Amino acid sequence: MVTKKYVYSRLGTKTVLWINPRTVTHHIGTNRPVIRPVDNIIKNLLLPAPSLAKTVRKKIHNYDPFVIPRFFFKKPRKISSLKKFKLIEDLAENRNDLEQSKWFHALLQEIKTRGFAKHKTIIMRNHEDVLSFFSSYILKLIASMEAQGYLPQKTKDAGTAIIGPDGEIYKSSAGNHRFFTAAIIGTSKIPLQVAGVHQQWYRLQLMKHKDQTKAIQAGLMESEKKHQ
Repeated sequence: MVTKKYVYSRLGTKTVLWINPRTVTHHIGTNRPVIRPVDNIIKNLLLPAPSLAKTVRKKIHNYDPFVIPRFFFKKPRKISSLKKFKLIEDLAENRNDLEQSKWFHALLQEIKTRGFAKHKTIIMRNHEDVLSFFSSYILKLIASMEAQGYLPQKTKDAGTAIIGPDGEIYKSSAGNHRFFTAAIIGTSKIPLQVAGVHQQWYRLQLMKHKDQTKAIQAGLMESEKKHQ
């Protein structure tokens, strides 16, 4: 089994592809399709013992496969049809009047229903909190990308992607806000960390190169060129 740990140890940053976000039109879901079910079971079973759950899950992640069997490959969805993409797109259009945006109303409704709304570690409990969230986070992100493009130092990690059977790049779960924003405003290049490849693609690369590592590297470079 070819694991992510093995590939990343051999190729390092060469698994990060710089692409035009508008050339990536579909989303594949989780970047851990093979181990995700087991990961969730352990997380739920060990809910009373979070430290133990973290340790066990970390060990399982060491065996997360880089080459994904066809059985685990979900049907990709159009990014433009995703709720999160539509909310960011609408927000960008209403940035001068945030209270008219669908995302603003959705967060207020969540606060009304649950008593609070949450984005990552940001907790919002009222109208002012929502406005502060947009102005200090989302609008800053939009403005920064419009003025300077993608700045690697602004974030610890690149978003993730998975390579399809014919070399197409599909966006996967991590880093969606930044990626969707880049696509909407027309940022020319953004990095994506390849989190896995379709088994068929992998076999095709091995037919071109006998060396496993060189085969993967050459295939990734080819996919990167196709998405400029």
